[in-house]
Amino acid sequence: MGFSEKSPNGESGDSVGLFSVTNRFDKTIDSISVTHASTGNGDLDVVNIESPSSLGAGDTEAVTGELSCDSDVSDADAVFEIIASSGSLSVEITRSIQVTCEVVYDPGDETNYRDGQSGDAVQPEDPSGTIENPENVASRDGNSSTAISPGGEQTRVGFRLPVQSASGDYEFELVIGEGTSGGALNNYEAYLVDEEGEPEGGLPPQLDDLNPGENISQYTEGQIKDRQLYVIFEQTGSRGEQELEIDYFELRPV
Repeated sequence: MGFSEKSPNGESGDSVGLFSVTNRFDKTIDSISVTHASTGNGDLDVVNIESPSSLGAGDTEAVTGELSCDSDVSDADAVFEIIASSGSLSVEITRSIQVTCEVVYDPGDETNYRDGQSGDAVQPEDPSGTIENPENVASRDGNSSTAISPGGEQTRVGFRLPVQSASGDYEFELVIGEGTSGGALNNYEAYLVDEEGEPEGGLPPQLDDLNPGENISQYTEGQIKDRQLYVIFEQTGSRGEQELEIDYFELRPV
């Protein structure tokens, strides 16, 4: 049984070519079974594997599967068990390939945000106010999400951030819409917390002096790597009805 790796690379949910198998026997293989046995990264899985049901002598066919990952995974070793049978004869081989899988982050998905009316993100635990058009923060196209205070209480809304696995320092970029009033800029802050809402007040440094356009804060590897974090937008001053336009944000290695 011949084997040729394809080094698959794709986004979570993509169907990709994993490898090819070749029948090097002089008779037809009646049955082929392929199983994803293990992976060197627990965030990666390969599901819905499709392989040829049979393979003629000398023929080569592709094996495909669907990538599934909870965080970005680069060149992870994925092990597959291949069993080929012909009549009373069978052969079993184990092969490893390198797989790269990227998470598609959709801030508009209810699992990725939380406000006082909707969303299932873990943080903030005590939300108030609303996020209008949460999906708009995914791209830098001038279309904003808007954090809206309910009046009478301070806004507290948030988004889940993708888990980061790269080594080195990080930065968090936040782009505030030009239509945000000066009063709202003075009364809102943005900060990062973990799933427990810690540290209280957010990871230092906090963005508590917001400006229209780009706002940047720097973080160390120890603060960010392999941690599930959330960005919280909180109204800390006036309890009046104020809107904060959030054009875009991204946590990334530098």
